[in-house]
Amino acid sequence: MADHCKAEAIIGAAILEADALIRTRLLDAGIEIPHIVLAVDQDGTAYVQNNAGPEALRDLATVILEIADDYSAAKERH
Repeated sequence: MADHCKAEAIIGAAILEADALIRTRLLDAGIEIPHIVLAVDQDGTAYVQNNAGPEALRDLATVILEIADDYSAAKERH
């Protein structure tokens, strides 16, 4: 349990750092676009930082489902 809490804290901090870096790099380039930073741990816990709206999150969910379907189909072929 302690390892999971430690991993959660590390992943959470890393997601915040990644989000800050992306925001800074975009701002430095004069670009204002929504983005989503996502990590998922081995237990399926998702860590998300974003400045995107609900529609972009729904679009991401659709893409992730498509990737999962493709992965499952490829795994079945092998």
